[in-house]
This record gives sequence, C-alpha cells and structure tokens, in this order.
Amino acid sequence: MLTVAVIGCGYWGPNLIRNFTQFPNVRMKVACDLNKERLRYISRLYPSVETTTDVDQIVADQEVDAALIATPVSTHHPIAMRFLEAGKHLLVEKPMAASVSEAEEMNHFAEERGLTLMAGHTFVYTAAVNKMKELITSGELGHIYYISTTRVNLGLFQEDINVVWDLAPHDVSILNYMLGSEPLTVSAQGQAYIQSGIEDVAFIHLEYPGDRRCSCTTTCRPRRRSGSTTRG
Repeated sequence: MLTVAVIGCGYWGPNLIRNFTQFPNVRMKVACDLNKERLRYISRLYPSVETTTDVDQIVADQEVDAALIATPVSTHHPIAMRFLEAGKHLLVEKPMAASVSEAEEMNHFAEERGLTLMAGHTFVYTAAVNKMKELITSGELGHIYYISTTRVNLGLFQEDINVVWDLAPHDVSILNYMLGSEPLTVSAQGQAYIQSGIEDVAFIHLEYPGDRRCSCTTTCRPRRRSGSTTRG
C-alpha cells in the first residue's frame, strides 16, 4: 500500500486527489494548502482525506511514502527539496522548477538517494498520443517531416512564469515521446501583452534528428464575455 499526500489544493490539486482516492493499493492520506477554505472544500468532497496547512507535518510523517506537488512554480524547488531530504518520492507538476539549475539539483538529489522524481507530463499517458506514437514508430505515416502544435490556455494568466514555462512542457514532452528523441536545436520568440515582463504568447521552433522540424504556438487568451474581452 502506497501512502501519498498532495501539496496544493488550488486549480490542479483536486484532480490529483480525485485520482489517488480511486487507485487500488494507494492511500490518499493528507492534503495540504495555506487556504483553509480550499481545505474545507476538499474535506467536503473527500471526508477520509486529512487536511493541514503545515507542509512540515507531512514531511515528518513516516507513513507518507510519496508526495505530489501542485503549488505555484516558484515554490516547487524549496518544497521538493524538503521532501527529497526526508526520503520521499515525488511527482511535481510542470514545470518541475523555475530554472534549469533548480531542476538539475532536484534530479541529482533524487538519483543519489534512489528516489523517484517525475514531472506531471499527463499527455504522454493518453490514448490519443500513444496511438500517434504507434503510427509514427510503425512507419505507417512514412517519414515525418514536420509537426505543428497549438496550445491555448483560456483566461488563466500565471503570475510567476510565462507561457513557454506554463504550457510548452506539454507539447515538448509529447514531441519527444512520439519522435523518440530530444530536439537538436530550440529557438523561441514571445511577447507580453497582458502582464508586463511575462510573455503570454510565444512561438517555438524545434529541430529533431532526421531533419524533422516542429513548431509550437503557446498563448494565454482572455475569455470573451458579453461581447467584451476580460482576463477571466
């Protein structure tokens, strides 16, 4: 029996809690958030799940084998390191960290201690993506010359990361998985229209082995309501 905890009960955390309450051989023990109203919401939905505002309580809990972190990106590294130091396995929602150096430190620390550290690249587990990989790998589609993707997030503007960090990890993880390799070169251009200094639209170009090129468009668009454009 694997005992798990979820840190962060805002936008995505409740989905993790829902899934882990349904898995056999998994005990969804405790959810953590600083917002007590969110914890009350979780308690109403899942009475068997304990709640707390104290992440250190979970770090010190010897029953918890693994934690899932779904907090703002700027907090991923410090929270993750506390759990890794306590010898617990981790799933960290994407992007795993706010910088390459933070992600490398987390990965190195987990490898040294034989711990599982994974990012929440949910789409590589979907039937549609796996079918596309099957078609590409089998050669049924012939040689793949280029792939174009568009990912739009309606109305949810992140305050600490741009759309490349927020949205592109999904498409890059899908492309790497389907093509069976990492890109040889990457270039990107973006623009901040809504929040100064935080790009809300970006165009990414990736070149993969075999002369295969991919373009990814990522953008966060305000929702349109009552004939006007708002920030959702």
